Amino acid sequence: MLWPASRRAAVAEEIQRLKVELDQSAAEINKRQQTLVDGLLTAMEMQVIEALQAQVKEEGVSMLLKESAVYHADDYHNLTDKLAAKLSQ
Repeated sequence: MLWPASRRAAVAEEIQRLKVELDQSAAEINKRQQTLVDGLLTAMEMQVIEALQAQVKEEGVSMLLKESAVYHADDYHNLTDKLAAKLSQ
């Protein structure tokens, strides 16, 4: 069964309209999702900072470096597991 050209054009137009609507909806969902993620990260950031400060004080650490800034260090100096344990309490 073949549709007339006018019907095919109308269907193609409707498909395009729905695609635009889908893209807009997806963009709005992504925006809202990112807002939620940002809010969660901000809320967790203070907990992480407080736990890290407590761990540094407890360990007597005088310098704290990002892992990417360290050329070599023994696992003994890595506070990650201890910090994770403190956060999970």
